[in-house]
Amino acid sequence: MHLELEFSEPHFTTEWQKATGVSLHEANLAILREERYKLVHFNGGLSPLMFDLENDPNELVNLADDPAHAGTLLRLTQKLLSHRMRHSDRTLADVKITSEGATNFEP
Repeated sequence: MHLELEFSEPHFTTEWQKATGVSLHEANLAILREERYKLVHFNGGLSPLMFDLENDPNELVNLADDPAHAGTLLRLTQKLLSHRMRHSDRTLADVKITSEGATNFEP
């Protein structure tokens, strides 16, 4: 499962923004949940959260800073990044600029 969440408001600073010190455009997070692990990646330089749902179903123990789980954190982070890249906005990705102007690129 993949989920993204914004915790900002354009007209005022939210309590979450005040608590974390992030700006309007940094007040977001992405979650990747597998059967066993859950990763919460925050924007704005905030530390991630990672939980072992099998051994900690209430998500009370953050494993993100545990060196024993560094490999799992790396794998989940790469999986989250790949998912976001696969589903990114490609509005202009298939446009080619030519001497005649912009055209849809066809290989």
